[in-house]
Amino acid sequence: LEYVAAHYQGPVTVAAVAAAVGVSPFHLSRVVTRATGRSLHQHVVRLRLRDALGRVLDTRDGLTTIALDLGWSSHSHFTAAFRREYGVAPARLRGGRATG
Repeated sequence: LEYVAAHYQGPVTVAAVAAAVGVSPFHLSRVVTRATGRSLHQHVVRLRLRDALGRVLDTRDGLTTIALDLGWSSHSHFTAAFRREYGVAPARLRGGRATG
Protein backbone atom coordinates (compact mmCIF):
# COMPACT_ATOMS: atom_id res chain seq x y z
CA LEU A 1 0.00 0.00 0.00
CA GLU A 2 2.94 2.33 0.61
CA TYR A 3 4.21 1.66 -2.89
CA VAL A 4 0.76 2.38 -4.36
CA ALA A 5 0.44 5.57 -2.30
CA ALA A 6 3.71 6.78 -3.77
CA HIS A 7 2.89 5.83 -7.38
CA TYR A 8 -0.89 6.15 -7.84
CA GLN A 9 -0.62 9.12 -10.18
CA GLY A 10 0.97 6.99 -12.88
CA PRO A 11 -0.05 3.73 -14.47
CA VAL A 12 -0.67 1.13 -11.75
CA THR A 13 -1.27 -2.51 -12.57
CA VAL A 14 -1.41 -5.54 -10.33
CA ALA A 15 1.49 -7.09 -12.24
CA ALA A 16 3.68 -3.98 -11.97
CA VAL A 17 3.03 -3.44 -8.27
CA ALA A 18 3.52 -7.14 -7.50
CA ALA A 19 6.86 -7.13 -9.31
CA ALA A 20 7.95 -3.94 -7.55
CA VAL A 21 7.24 -5.33 -4.09
CA GLY A 22 8.33 -8.90 -4.82
CA VAL A 23 5.10 -10.86 -4.45
CA SER A 24 2.82 -12.69 -6.84
CA PRO A 25 -0.07 -10.79 -8.43
CA PHE A 26 -2.52 -13.16 -6.75
CA HIS A 27 -1.02 -12.59 -3.31
CA LEU A 28 -0.93 -8.82 -3.86
CA SER A 29 -4.60 -8.79 -4.86
CA ARG A 30 -5.55 -10.78 -1.78
CA VAL A 31 -3.55 -8.59 0.59
CA VAL A 32 -4.84 -5.31 -0.86
CA THR A 33 -8.45 -6.50 -0.75
CA ARG A 34 -8.04 -7.70 2.83
CA ALA A 35 -6.42 -4.43 3.94
CA THR A 36 -8.66 -1.98 2.10
CA GLY A 37 -11.89 -3.84 1.32
CA ARG A 38 -11.33 -2.95 -2.35
CA SER A 39 -9.47 -4.26 -5.34
CA LEU A 40 -6.16 -2.63 -6.20
CA HIS A 41 -7.85 -0.74 -9.05
CA GLN A 42 -10.60 0.55 -6.75
CA HIS A 43 -8.01 1.59 -4.18
CA VAL A 44 -5.99 3.50 -6.79
CA VAL A 45 -9.12 5.24 -8.08
CA ARG A 46 -10.02 6.27 -4.52
CA LEU A 47 -6.53 7.72 -3.96
CA ARG A 48 -6.70 9.61 -7.24
CA LEU A 49 -10.15 10.97 -6.45
CA ARG A 50 -9.09 12.20 -3.01
CA ASP A 51 -6.15 13.99 -4.60
CA ALA A 52 -8.43 15.39 -7.30
CA LEU A 53 -10.94 16.67 -4.74
CA GLY A 54 -8.22 18.69 -3.04
CA ARG A 55 -6.97 20.07 -6.33
CA VAL A 56 -10.47 20.96 -7.52
CA LEU A 57 -11.16 22.85 -4.31
CA ASP A 58 -7.75 24.35 -3.61
CA THR A 59 -6.18 25.14 -6.99
CA ARG A 60 -7.06 26.87 -10.20
CA ASP A 61 -5.69 23.97 -12.26
CA GLY A 62 -7.88 23.08 -15.21
CA LEU A 63 -9.94 19.94 -14.81
CA THR A 64 -8.36 18.36 -17.86
CA THR A 65 -4.93 19.01 -16.37
CA ILE A 66 -5.99 17.46 -13.07
CA ALA A 67 -7.47 14.46 -14.86
CA LEU A 68 -4.38 13.78 -16.94
CA ASP A 69 -1.97 14.46 -14.05
CA LEU A 70 -3.75 11.87 -11.93
CA GLY A 71 -3.87 9.13 -14.54
CA TRP A 72 -7.25 9.42 -16.22
CA SER A 73 -7.27 9.07 -19.98
CA SER A 74 -9.69 11.95 -20.47
CA HIS A 75 -11.62 14.75 -18.81
CA SER A 76 -14.87 12.81 -19.33
CA HIS A 77 -13.62 9.65 -17.59
CA PHE A 78 -12.40 11.77 -14.70
CA THR A 79 -15.69 13.65 -14.43
CA ALA A 80 -17.71 10.42 -14.45
CA ALA A 81 -15.56 8.87 -11.70
CA PHE A 82 -15.66 12.08 -9.64
CA ARG A 83 -19.46 12.28 -9.94
CA ARG A 84 -19.85 8.60 -8.91
CA GLU A 85 -17.68 9.15 -5.84
CA TYR A 86 -18.85 12.57 -4.67
CA GLY A 87 -22.29 12.94 -6.24
CA VAL A 88 -21.40 16.13 -8.09
CA ALA A 89 -19.33 16.98 -11.14
CA PRO A 90 -16.01 18.70 -10.41
CA ALA A 91 -16.97 21.77 -12.45
CA ARG A 92 -20.17 22.18 -10.46
CA LEU A 93 -18.29 21.76 -7.20
CA ARG A 94 -15.99 24.56 -8.27
CA GLY A 95 -18.99 26.75 -8.93
CA GLY A 96 -18.89 26.61 -12.69
CA ARG A 97 -15.52 28.35 -13.16
CA ALA A 98 -13.65 27.68 -16.38
CA THR A 99 -12.32 24.14 -16.39
CA GLY A 100 -10.02 23.89 -19.46
